Amino acid sequence: MRGLALPVLVLVACAGPKGKGPVREDFASADLLVLGPLQFGQTGRAAYHDGPRFMAYRMTARAGEHVAIDVRSADGVPMVWLLDGKLRAIAADDAGDSNQAHVELTLPESDDITYTVAIREAQLFDATFVTQIAAPPHDLARWRGRSIYFVMTDRFANGDPSNDRAGGFGGDWHGGDLQGVIDHLDYIAGMGFTGLWITPVIEQHSDHAYHGYHGWDFSKLDGHLGDLAKLRELVAGAHARGIAVMLDTVANHTGRYDYQAPTFPDPAMYHHNGGITDFGNPAQVENNDLAGLNDLAQEHPVVHQALLDHVRWLVASSGADGLRVDTVKHVPAPFWRDWNAAAGVYTLGEILDGSVQKVASYSYQLDASLDYPLYFAIRDAFAKGGSARALGGVLGQDAAYSDPLLAGVFVDNHDQPRFLCEAGGALDRLQLALAFALTTRGVPIVYYGTEQAFADCGNNRQDMAGHFDANAPLYGWLQKLHAARAATPALRTGAQHERWQDDTAYAFEREDGASAALVAFNTGGATRTLALHDMHVPPGTAFHDALGGAASATVDGSGGTTVTIPPRTVLVLVH
Repeated sequence: MRGLALPVLVLVACAGPKGKGPVREDFASADLLVLGPLQFGQTGRAAYHDGPRFMAYRMTARAGEHVAIDVRSADGVPMVWLLDGKLRAIAADDAGDSNQAHVELTLPESDDITYTVAIREAQLFDATFVTQIAAPPHDLARWRGRSIYFVMTDRFANGDPSNDRAGGFGGDWHGGDLQGVIDHLDYIAGMGFTGLWITPVIEQHSDHAYHGYHGWDFSKLDGHLGDLAKLRELVAGAHARGIAVMLDTVANHTGRYDYQAPTFPDPAMYHHNGGITDFGNPAQVENNDLAGLNDLAQEHPVVHQALLDHVRWLVASSGADGLRVDTVKHVPAPFWRDWNAAAGVYTLGEILDGSVQKVASYSYQLDASLDYPLYFAIRDAFAKGGSARALGGVLGQDAAYSDPLLAGVFVDNHDQPRFLCEAGGALDRLQLALAFALTTRGVPIVYYGTEQAFADCGNNRQDMAGHFDANAPLYGWLQKLHAARAATPALRTGAQHERWQDDTAYAFEREDGASAALVAFNTGGATRTLALHDMHVPPGTAFHDALGGAASATVDGSGGTTVTIPPRTVLVLVH
């Protein structure tokens, strides 16, 4: 025995070539050192020792699903096999001289079956095994390349004052409703947005639940906002303007209702573990009350089914195109597999965490994650005057995501301070941050009021009423950025390659077929000239300014070019 190592098995998705290398045709049970079963989304640990047997993990997959397994080792050359229920090898990879092996395939359309992952390595030490059982993908093409305008419905516009005290509740409700959003669809479309996200629409039961995140009856819309017919009218009106609609959803909790609500009336349907006191403790994060909200027990069969039925009903009844998913990390991960399949549309999860690995791991259970690590980097680099290297530090980990083009990119939101509050009111810094959000990879999201320079440090949910100025400078800036995106596929769906990073400058290249873009930022107070190398586009490629300026660049014979950027300025050059 050489000693113990602790391999970690994490269920995430991996993209890559199909399995290669020699396939061992069959195994015997005696060949396998079974270290434990795994279910989707779970993490397992086991000690490993030398010997003739193969480490094995068992996992249950569904017919027709796609399975991918990555085995990475810090010390040694791994081999991996995927075995069927009869221990026959159906895919394999010998890593050769690499420290990573990979297999993937789509499982046959037959009954659900238990599959075995067998791993052999002569020098196993500090190895990480990453496996995947991914649900069949949703139709995501309609969301790649979109940009989203995010509305807190109650604070946006009061289109129907007759519903202002629906259910007898007023209090913190300000009167915004679905009709108010309908009335301003042209205002939203005028900036160029092709997606709209609105806060939850289900019924609330509190003077303070204007935001929609304290669900009461999951089978009804809240009367303050309107009814299902009005929601369908909003969706139809958005579609007529080329805007896809995303509804906000909550599966983690209800409101503070003493563990009883119409959809979940039995206290046994909730966890009763007290509040979260240690956010570093996964069991507390998933099974304790967040901010005093009644934590649902998703493992309870009635709760589990009710939440799946709810999301199916919400999508079918509204015609919505996507779902933003609240408090994802506070729900045991295996639940999201069934919930995502039930949703049937693009799902974008909120995981409030600065770790790329943590946030990205949920992009394999839902379709995508809100990119909080990149938000923190945007805030630090653009609002607070920190190093622009923070941007590259996050984007350099994009391989962790199932599809970084679907990650939600934002500069602030309803849970974070307004960008201009953080930036001391500096509009030029906000212009840079918005330019970054709308030109980097991912789905850009702009919070309502940003285009009107909302900057209140004490209230990031102020009323929009009286602020629909289509001549505001930032409204025009968003129009310019959207025009560049619309004319340049590379800015929407192109592969992204970093070309420069230092403390005050950051530059990247994007390309999608014949379309290409070169975007460069100067966050400092002095003009910068950057000599860029290893451009992907061929020599002679000429770039012009997409924002109406006179800047240009041409790639020379060695694959390089030079750009000069004035202080606190962005260049968006396209080909």
